[in-house]
Amino acid sequence: MPCFEPHAAVIEDGRSYSKSFSARFDCATAVTAGTRSRRVGLTPGQRQKLASLVSYRAGSVVSRTVIDSGAGTVTVFAFDEGDGLSEHAVPYDALLYVLEGEALVTVAGHANRMEAGDVIILPARRPHAVSATKKFKMLLVMLRH
Repeated sequence: MPCFEPHAAVIEDGRSYSKSFSARFDCATAVTAGTRSRRVGLTPGQRQKLASLVSYRAGSVVSRTVIDSGAGTVTVFAFDEGDGLSEHAVPYDALLYVLEGEALVTVAGHANRMEAGDVIILPARRPHAVSATKKFKMLLVMLRH
């Protein structure tokens, strides 16, 4: 079922992070019976293309959390060219993997030009930012300690 969140640049399963743009997204959620893990858009045991789980939206960053558990989250993002996530820090380590396109990922002041196939660790409590130099999609795996 499609949902609509007005004036949100970053949408993640109904939660908005930056108030700038509008984005339409799919908010369907599948809960795995008997576990605390939530899966959205993926069917266990079936092959799927990660990049197909999110679509580009003009002037927006769109995300979809595909696994959310006590151990961490797995989220797929789609960034329109020129959009990004401003500098911030989180209390957990994260792994960022570029699925397609190109981006500039800055970690603690060090800029990294990233393209499809590249991976980078975002260390806990270290400031980082993401900027799409071209349309790009990424997988973010956040590990809770």
